[in-house]
Amino acid sequence: SELLNSINNAKVDAGISDSAVVNYLLLKDKNLLLRTIKGYTPEIPGAIGIAVRKDEISLLNALNKTINDMKADGTLYEILVENGLDKSNMIEN
Repeated sequence: SELLNSINNAKVDAGISDSAVVNYLLLKDKNLLLRTIKGYTPEIPGAIGIAVRKDEISLLNALNKTINDMKADGTLYEILVENGLDKSNMIEN
């Protein structure tokens, strides 16, 4: 992202970004001048979603089923770990 590139190139001193994005980038390139703040609790925690058209009910149901199946069998967690993330990057509901 433009923000993370600006931090890395010393154009700005700091920024706020999704920890999943920063942790993944650091896994891929250890020379980046980025870090996450340990123990930080967001004032406004957020979630990332997938948009589906209102009339695409079957697609919505298929996505929800697949995500729930991946959570249940551990596949979703394995994908997180493979990409340098952990359960703190997974939404429970």
